[in-house]
Order: sequence, then structure tokens, then C-alpha cells
Amino acid sequence: MIYKHKIGLVHYTYPPVVGGVERIVEDQAKLFLRHGYRTTVFAGEGVNSENQLSLSIIPEFRSLALSHPDLKEKLLSESSFPAEFYQLKDAIYAKIEKAFADTDIFIIHNILTNILNLPLNAALKNYIENHPEKKFVAWTHDIALDEQGKKGVFRNPDVASLMYQPIDHVRYIAISEFLKQTLTREIAFTLESIPVIYNGIDVSSFFNFDDLTQTFFSKHNLLNSDLLILLPSKVMKHKNIDYCINVIAELKKDIPSVKMVITGKNFPHGKGKYVSYVKSVYDQIKQLGLTDNIIFLSDQLEKTNGHFAFTVVKNLYLTSDIVFFLSSYENFGLPLIEAGLSKTPILCSNLTVFKEIEDKNIFFEDLAKVTPYQMAKKTLQIVKENRQITYFKKIKKKFNYDNIFLDQIVPLINTL
Repeated sequence: MIYKHKIGLVHYTYPPVVGGVERIVEDQAKLFLRHGYRTTVFAGEGVNSENQLSLSIIPEFRSLALSHPDLKEKLLSESSFPAEFYQLKDAIYAKIEKAFADTDIFIIHNILTNILNLPLNAALKNYIENHPEKKFVAWTHDIALDEQGKKGVFRNPDVASLMYQPIDHVRYIAISEFLKQTLTREIAFTLESIPVIYNGIDVSSFFNFDDLTQTFFSKHNLLNSDLLILLPSKVMKHKNIDYCINVIAELKKDIPSVKMVITGKNFPHGKGKYVSYVKSVYDQIKQLGLTDNIIFLSDQLEKTNGHFAFTVVKNLYLTSDIVFFLSSYENFGLPLIEAGLSKTPILCSNLTVFKEIEDKNIFFEDLAKVTPYQMAKKTLQIVKENRQITYFKKIKKKFNYDNIFLDQIVPLINTL
């Protein structure tokens, strides 16, 4: 069995306290749990919403502005620390000595370079120095600077020392190149000593994926596809599924990871020719080597309640780069409305009934005049020229916390 470290995430507060860092700490906690790490959050305030997460509340972690406002004023104005500072520092140290005992690696978010609770800074510094057997990461979101973007000047030099003096054996992380440059300019870091790991977003949580959606997307790695296409249709001849498959074959030449999800399969009210067409479609996919590129949602959800299945379809609309609806005939076109609600571009056949719904903000093509190769080029043109899609694709890959976690955070943890 591979040993996984026991992770501790440390911050002033935790959700439902509202804040950007609180959100990042929560996302990181969920990611560590999802990947099998025993995880504890240490914070001054918060509520645990995860079954497997341990949340240790230490009220003294909160900002002094909330817990000891008079002490904070003294620390910023006096030339030495008052006795109350040392009393609070010692009280915090006693608590963390006990609370931290069973944790291997600590990711300390935004405390060691900030001024919100200097007794906490001092207690953590002492703990780090007294426990060389443990590993520590200072995940730096901010640094306390003056209005000119320079290190603050304080009557008590120990205030600056607690924020601006790098602690030995702590790996500092910056959340942007801009912050990295600030840290190297204002604190005695070298550029090589500070990796940059961007903040991200848990895309599945942002879209409120249920377990069914999460399982389906993860199984087929849909969020990492360089082109995700939704075909909201059953497999019927007039839906031109075979034509769409040929388009995917052309797209794969330029984008090997292209994925197309077909929501339905069998016509529920008949057999015979319908079953025969479904078989021909499966044969076509196999012959063209597209079994990893074309996914039938119905194959995954045959035993699933229809209501829950539609939650997957809804999330496919929200996360796809483009929708195909290239039927030979229809009497209406509900996918046009669904695509409009999700703000996803839709490429349709040139049917009069579709233009009753919308004739300007939809992409129309006449299948009789356009080859699959030409349709593939049209698809790429639509996606490339739409800035919102291009930006969304970048976020799904570069700023999806799942990718950041596996590509950067896990290697960091393994090299501490």
C-alpha cells in the first residue's frame, strides 16, 4: 500500500466565512480528500461540510481585529511587544502543539506574510523551528505592504521580522508571477526558490455536479478534451448521426482528444429499422477508430432515473464548446433553446423550422452542400473565433483545480 501523507491546511477562517482564500482552502481540502489523503483543516472559525474532513477550530487563529482589537493597535504602534502578545502566543503554541501532533505536512495559507494575527505568526514560527521532522508550505496569497507597495515600516522591528523574514525549512509558494516578483523584491527570496502555483477553481463544484455527472465526466476525461461537442439526440437516421461521426473523424486529424457525447440511443417506440441504424452507427464508429472519441450517454445511464440523467445533459450543455443538431427534418428544435440558455454555440442544419426559433444567432449549414471535412473546418472556425469559448477552454484545462492538483500540488508534496 502506498503511504499518503497526513495533510493539514491552516488559515484564519474557513467557510461559510466568505473570502477568496477560504474558498481556495476548501477546494484544496476537497481535492486532498478526493485523492485519498487524510486531511485536517485548522482554522479559527468555520463549519465542516465534508464527511471525511477533520476540522479543528482554534478560536485564537482569527484576526486580532476581531478577537483582540486593542492588542492589534498596540502591536502596530508600540516599540516592543506587550506582555499580552507573549501570553497569546504561548496559548496558541500550546494548542497547536497538541492539535498538530498527528499531521505530517502543513500548508499554511496567507498567515506567515501577513499582519492580521502576529501572535499566531510567532507561534507557528516557533512550532516550525521546533519540529524539523515535519514539512511546511507557506501558500502565499498576499503580503502586508504599504500604499506604495513596499514593506511596511514599524516602530517595533520584530513586527517586520515576523512577516518579512523567510523561515528556514519552509517552502514558499506564490499564486502568481506578479506576486513572485513582489516577494523577491521585498523579501530576501531568489526567483528560483519560489514556485508559482495559480489559484484554480473546482469546475465540478462550480457547476454543482452531482455524483452521476462527476462519475461520467471523470470516466471520459471530458473537461480535459481540447474540443467537447454535444449531440442532444437519439440515434435515428434523420438525425444524421452517421454524418456527424464523419465530422468527428475529420476533426480528430487536427484534435486527437476531440469528444462528442450523444445523449440518446434507441428510439423508444419502435424496433426493426431503428435497431439496424443504431448497429450501423456503432459499426461506423469502430471502423473509423472513434470508440474513445464518441460516447453514448445512454449507455452509461440505462438504469438511471430520467430526472437525474437530464442533470448530466444540462451540465454537458454548460461545459461543451459547441452543440451539433444537424437533422434532415424536425418539427421543432428544443436543443436550440437549451443551447441558448447555456450560451453554447450551436451548429444546425438549414431548416426553416429552426429559423422560426432564431435566425441570426445560430450557425446554419446546408448538409447537402457541405462535406464532413468542410463541416469540421466550420466547427473549428466557430470555436476559434469565439473569445468566450476560447477563454472557457483555457479555464477548463489550465485553471481547473483537478489538473493543478495532479500536475503541481502532488509533485510538490512528494518532493518536500
